[in-house]
Amino acid sequence: MSKFRQVHWVTRRHAAAASDHPVLREWADLDVREEAARIDPGDVFFTDPNYQVDPRLTLYTTRSAFAHLAWETRRNYAGDCCLFFNFLWQRDKNWCHAEVEDLLDFEDWRRWSPRNPRRISGSKWDRCRPS
Repeated sequence: MSKFRQVHWVTRRHAAAASDHPVLREWADLDVREEAARIDPGDVFFTDPNYQVDPRLTLYTTRSAFAHLAWETRRNYAGDCCLFFNFLWQRDKNWCHAEVEDLLDFEDWRRWSPRNPRRISGSKWDRCRPS
């Protein structure tokens, strides 16, 4: 079974605080760690298929212009990014090793490929492109 990168959102209430699960108890100070890292409720973060948080992506989503976008826009962009990251992962690549050809192949798959039952329009694709 393939594993995929996932997107998560920081919440105000942490499961560790309300759980007796031994793994979650180890994270009882998560709110303190997040505050020290300047990660706030509503911030987005990604985990890779091995459930590791990517610190560079977290820095981008919490400290760049991305962090100041409207919530719905961040949600949409995060979903788009996750699709691209998973597309790359199926090619045994991490996002930081992507090449132009990967993006062109991803666009082909997202917009035109009959192998994709959920193709998107050009206007939706354009929102994903850097300006």
